[in-house]
Amino acid sequence: MNPIFNNLTQEILENIEDQLANNEVSTNEELWDFFVEELEMTAEQADAAVALRHKYLGQIFSLGTALYFKTRRYRLTRTIKRSNRITFYFPSNNTYS
Repeated sequence: MNPIFNNLTQEILENIEDQLANNEVSTNEELWDFFVEELEMTAEQADAAVALRHKYLGQIFSLGTALYFKTRRYRLTRTIKRSNRITFYFPSNNTYS
């Protein structure tokens, strides 16, 4: 984990992850304000979180494996079975869904 986030609770980390991955409407400045005012992060923590935003919007992470936890990325590989049903293969744990 990035040491700058060490003092944040699990709830705040999950909120950061949710905002970075799902909030496509707010500007970086609005997100920064939210982190500082609502989550009571420091300016340095908010800067570090906002700097990760473009990576969250362009990649898929399993819950709890995001950039501030680890740097391992999970790719979804689409496969088509004989029944023409589309399934997704998760190479990290060799499972289909």
